[in-house]
Amino acid sequence: ESEIKKEKTNPSNGDDVNWTDISNRWNEKKNNGYNYIELFAGAGGLSLGYEMAGFEGLLANEVMEKAVETYKHNFNHPIIDGDIREQEIKNKIYEAAKGKDIDLISGGFPCKGFSLSGYRIVTDERNNLYKEMLEIVKNIKPKFVVMENVVGLRSMLEGKVEEMILKDFENIGYDMN
Repeated sequence: ESEIKKEKTNPSNGDDVNWTDISNRWNEKKNNGYNYIELFAGAGGLSLGYEMAGFEGLLANEVMEKAVETYKHNFNHPIIDGDIREQEIKNKIYEAAKGKDIDLISGGFPCKGFSLSGYRIVTDERNNLYKEMLEIVKNIKPKFVVMENVVGLRSMLEGKVEEMILKDFENIGYDMN
């Protein structure tokens, strides 16, 4: 049975987060020959899917302390704990990727500013965090990029936000859809 921990992550806004142990959710390690780096990793939902599909995790990044603890418990590769907006954190990511042929960089950049269940404030600073991922992708140049977010991103400003994000990645050489 999985152990589920519930705690307040930010008492001022009432957010509750439930963390669960997923380290035993797959029986046999596969290897498909691909590797990945996950940004905005959270507790590792995307990483779990990649590992189940046979990808090798090289590195992850997350800022939320409890998510980092959960990630460390569930995965064997390093996680860089810190704010991706800080150059020191980016430098650690670049150093870890240096000299490696990176197949995939993925990330579920924060969605609260885009979500239909929130206030959908266009100027929410979290809406620009994809640009941190863009900078890292531009510097590391993986073969593939996966971005995960909420459906509200697609409809925000009549689709202009999604268009801008896709165009930014196109401008650094990625054909996104």
